[in-house]
Amino acid sequence: PSSEAFLSKRFVACKQLQQALVLHCADATGFLPMNTELAIYGSSANNFGAEGADLDMCLILPPSYAAVEQDAEKRSQIIERLGDALSKIGMLNVKTRATARIPIVEFKDPLTGFDCDISMKNPLALRNTSLLRLYSDLDSRVRSLAFVVKHWAKARHCNSPIHGTLSSYGFILCVLHFLQNRPVPVIPNLQALPADWTDHIPPHTMRGSSQEWFMHASDGSLCDTYYYTPTNAASFDMLTSFAKRNTETIFELLVEFFRYFAWNFDYKRQVVSIDAIDYTLNGSEPVVWKIDKAEKDGWMQHDRLSIEDPFEKWYDVAHVVKPTQMHHIRKEFLRAFTICSRIVREEEPDSIPGSIS
Repeated sequence: PSSEAFLSKRFVACKQLQQALVLHCADATGFLPMNTELAIYGSSANNFGAEGADLDMCLILPPSYAAVEQDAEKRSQIIERLGDALSKIGMLNVKTRATARIPIVEFKDPLTGFDCDISMKNPLALRNTSLLRLYSDLDSRVRSLAFVVKHWAKARHCNSPIHGTLSSYGFILCVLHFLQNRPVPVIPNLQALPADWTDHIPPHTMRGSSQEWFMHASDGSLCDTYYYTPTNAASFDMLTSFAKRNTETIFELLVEFFRYFAWNFDYKRQVVSIDAIDYTLNGSEPVVWKIDKAEKDGWMQHDRLSIEDPFEKWYDVAHVVKPTQMHHIRKEFLRAFTICSRIVREEEPDSIPGSIS
C-alpha cells in the first residue's frame, strides 16, 4: 500500500480513538488525564505494514504520572479500566491482558474494521518503530524487498509464530541484516554510526560512543536505544547516497536474499543481527556469534535461526521457531532461490544443503 495513505488512515483512527477515550474517561471515571496520548507503533507506523496490519498503539501518560507507570500493579489496573472504557465507547471483542509482560488490551474498531491493541508504557516499541521507519526511508528497495519477502513467507507457510515459524518482524530483521551484508551494502548499521558521522567515514569501520537509554517496561532493565538520526536534509542525503552505491535491482537482491539464507548463512554459529560489532578475520563482514550470546545472554545452542532484537539484545526474536519448522523454512529458502535463479541464469543445484537434508 501507499505509505502515506496507509499511515494517514491509521493516524486518523488513532486520534479519533484517543479523543473519544480520553473524553469518556475524564468525564465518567477520571482515571486518565485529559493530556493522555495514544502513539502508533509497529507495522502501522514503521513503513513495513500491509493493508490488513493491526493498529498497535501505546498509552502515553503525562510526566506527572511517572510513578504510576513504574508501578506494575497500577499499570495492570489501568489496562483493566481501559478495557471497560473501550467497551462502553463501542469497541468490539475487547480483551484485556493486564498481567502480560507488557500489559495490553485488544479490541476491534467497528468504524474502521481495524484490529487494535493498546499497551501500557512501551517506549522501546516506539523507538524500534522509529528505527525501522528510518531504514525503510533510506532506499525504496528496502521496503519493496521486505514486502516481497513477507508475501512469499505467508504464501509458503513460513510466517506463523503460533505454528512454530517466524514472525513478520523477524523476516524484516532478516531483510535488513541481509542488506547490511551485501558486498556493497545497501544500508549501514545505524546503531553503529556516531552522531557526528560524515560520509567520509565508512559506516562499518567505527562505532560511535553515543547512547540513549530507556528503561524496559517489564523488568526495569536499561536498554541502549541510540541510533544515528539525520538532523537535516544534508545528513539524510549522506545516508541515501550511501545506499545508491549499491546498484542491484529488487529482483537481483531477492535472488541473493534467498541464496544467502539457503546456502550462505551459518545457522549453527551465527546470529542474525542488524547491530553487529564483531568482525570476521577479513574485517569486512560484521558477525554476532551464537557462542557469545550463549555466554552473555544464556541463549540455547542449536542449528536453528536466531535473531537478535536491535534494542533488547538478550531477546531472540526467532525463539518461537521449532526444529521441524526450521527444516521447512530452509527448504523454502532453497526452493525460492532455485526458482528465481533459473529465470536469469543456467540451472543451479537444487539439492538441499547438507545440514538440513
